[in-house]
Amino acid sequence: MTTEREAFEVWHAEWRARVSARDPTPTEAWFAACAWQRERDEAICAEFSQDAYARYRASRREYDDGQCDAADLLADKIRSNR
Repeated sequence: MTTEREAFEVWHAEWRARVSARDPTPTEAWFAACAWQRERDEAICAEFSQDAYARYRASRREYDDGQCDAADLLADKIRSNR
């Protein structure tokens, strides 16, 4: 998984390629960091949902199905705030 520093360096390099005349403002950097964190959180929830569903399919336990539903709902909520 990409670290925060690696993600920032990639974003900053892309920023410099688009807007070479100035450095990003702290607000622009903050919004980029928040967007990166939302994408990371969504990916974690989606992965957890898939794992929970696989456990549910293997064992047919209701609890894992509930975890899957909760992770799906959280991932959807994160996606909707983009």
